[in-house]
Formats: sequence, C-alpha cells, structure tokens
Amino acid sequence: MKVLVIDDNPAVRDMVAVALARAGHDAVVANNGWEGLALAERESIDAVVTDVFMPECDGIEVVRALRERRRGLPLVAMSGGSLSLGQEFLKMAEHLGASATLRKPFEPRELVAVLEALGRRVPA
Repeated sequence: MKVLVIDDNPAVRDMVAVALARAGHDAVVANNGWEGLALAERESIDAVVTDVFMPECDGIEVVRALRERRRGLPLVAMSGGSLSLGQEFLKMAEHLGASATLRKPFEPRELVAVLEALGRRVPA
C-alpha cells in the first residue's frame, strides 16, 4: 500500500513513515496540507494519513478536498491537540469524510492496523 503522510512535525512524519515501511508499505511524505494535496494529484496513492492541526492548509481542508476528488480513498486524520479541542476536530474530520481517526500519541501498530483494515474494505 502506498500511503501519503501529511504532518508538519518532522518527528511524527518520520515515525509514521518508518512504521509503514516496517509493515511493508511505501510512504510518501508531505510537510503541509498544500504539499500533500499536490502529491495526491501527482502520485498514485492508496491511503492518506493527515494531521489535523497544521499551519496554512490544515487536515480538515485536506480531508474535504480529497473526499471531493477521490471518494473511496481511505483517509485517516490524527490529532495531538488538547483533549477536548482535538477530539472535536477529529469528529469534524469524520463528519467531512475521514475513514478513521487517531489521537496522538498512538502506537505505530495501531496506525498500521487501521490502514490495513481500511485497505481491505476499499475496492481497488
């Protein structure tokens, strides 16, 4: 599975990319929402993992834009914001079409399990 990882935090972005690689998946990384949306247009992506809180183009905008362009694409939104605010934004992401959400911090195996389950549910 080729997964686009969008996060403005290099440590989180790298952790997710390494976890995906160890599980046998390919990761394409983007530093922000605009870069992620451009990569999603150019690359053949099987799933997207995006942070919710990012400067300029946030994860909510990424979910909204990708849901319009690629309806069946698995989208995972993640947030480490304050407990109540982060949870509200994750609910908003789900309402706009995120396939799943994860609260940071999470175990890398949790993310891999979510992506693999979503990959099995989505037709090729």
